[in-house]
Amino acid sequence: MRKALTIIALLLIALPAHAQDLPAGPGREETLKGCSGCHGVGVLIGEHRSETLWSSTVSMMASIGAPISDADFDTVVTYLTAQFGPRPAPAATNPAPRR
Repeated sequence: MRKALTIIALLLIALPAHAQDLPAGPGREETLKGCSGCHGVGVLIGEHRSETLWSSTVSMMASIGAPISDADFDTVVTYLTAQFGPRPAPAATNPAPRR
């Protein structure tokens, strides 16, 4: 039992470090600084939002205490949109002709 708890503790310690692994690009450091205080940045990786939605999200987070300065706001939104913007629509497939 003790061995299992030790393994779980080590995994939990390693998880935040892995979550900090955001793609390189302009605005990465500002995004890490602004977004990693209250939650891990791993939550960003699964999101795919438009610039408007990222702007709204960053604005809301800043209003509740995220350390994102007015000077860094556009940089963070631009980074998030570039790295985690909307995914392209899947290619349309042509259905088989009806007979």
